[in-house]
Amino acid sequence: MARFLLVRHASAESDDADAPLTPRGVVEAHALAHRLAGRGFDAVWCSDMARAIQTAETILSHSDGQPPLQSPLLREVDHPPSLLSLMADPAGYSAWDCRVAAEVAERLRKWLRVARAAGIEGDSNPTILVVSHGGPLRVLICLLLGLSPEAHWSFRVDHGSISELERGDDMGTLLRLNDCCHLEEDVHHEDTKTPTRTGTNKIDRISRIDRTIRGRLSP
Repeated sequence: MARFLLVRHASAESDDADAPLTPRGVVEAHALAHRLAGRGFDAVWCSDMARAIQTAETILSHSDGQPPLQSPLLREVDHPPSLLSLMADPAGYSAWDCRVAAEVAERLRKWLRVARAAGIEGDSNPTILVVSHGGPLRVLICLLLGLSPEAHWSFRVDHGSISELERGDDMGTLLRLNDCCHLEEDVHHEDTKTPTRTGTNKIDRISRIDRTIRGRLSP
């Protein structure tokens, strides 16, 4: 049975592919490193976007592990400039979100095949660390639990959080979700009003708006 530790990257300067972590994000990344110190990983994967690489490298800097394996298949969703306008049409946005979730799920299935080919399951009980982004991690949770990718908004994944799952041949088990106890409460909580909060970038604004839209569409 494989064990997956899913980490959302620490807070970044922006959503650009090459944007580094903020000073607060660097603190979050080191907090993650201390939290995960002593955990052995059979493989460490991350997105090839700078904020995920920097988070993964910070985690591994506290251990003797090898550099993380980078994959574009773990990248964040590419939100079009017109997305906020699209959200004015709840039904249209919902259809777009379902299509994108399916596309993300397909590339994550490809990543799982690549990861297996790279030997993550050479051990009968491997532990795999994945540092990625909110969208892909939510969809990956769905895939590992055998749920539809469209259910991804059922799971909250904050910056610097840890989620942990086990996956056997025919089922998955969620062990913990959005664990942020290694971070200060006023830092990791996206809805806080403090100046140091995360969740101020476009992706997190979209996340909050999406939940509002889905609440309006619910019977």
